[in-house]
Amino acid sequence: MSRRRYLAVSATVGTAAVAGCSTAVDFLAGLVLEDINVLNGGEQGLAGSVEVAGPDGSLVLEDRFDLAPGGDDAGEDAQATYDDVLTDSGEYAVTLELDDEDGDALGDDGDEDVLDDRIIEDFVEVAEPADEHVIVFFGPAETDDAVAMTVVEKLSDLEERDEFDDEF
Repeated sequence: MSRRRYLAVSATVGTAAVAGCSTAVDFLAGLVLEDINVLNGGEQGLAGSVEVAGPDGSLVLEDRFDLAPGGDDAGEDAQATYDDVLTDSGEYAVTLELDDEDGDALGDDGDEDVLDDRIIEDFVEVAEPADEHVIVFFGPAETDDAVAMTVVEKLSDLEERDEFDDEF
């Protein structure tokens, strides 16, 4: 998606959200959301890898992301989206591994404390793969839920979830 298109959609979504028109927000968000969406709402950039295993255990996504800082001035480079991942109903295993400050992937140094902070693993249930989206949101580090992961059909579904209260 071009930066111009992203900015136009973002401005329209913002305007519709302020106006309370969730139908317009959902329509426009449907143009932007893909099967897997990794969003950075924090003040620092994030880089790492994402893996998704399908209901049968096979790896359906293995890729890297490099997200710019999020926040109020975030652009399209503060998100990574992946399409054609959710193909079957069932439970998907989602694993994100953040790079350390030097840009190196973790996992070989044996430091469990570091690994606990840098590897995010969760299972999400997908009932309607053609209609649902997985959202992984990295929020500000000072919040209780620095990382939130959920499945939604439309963007306005996030309003109903406590972990996204201040973000959407």
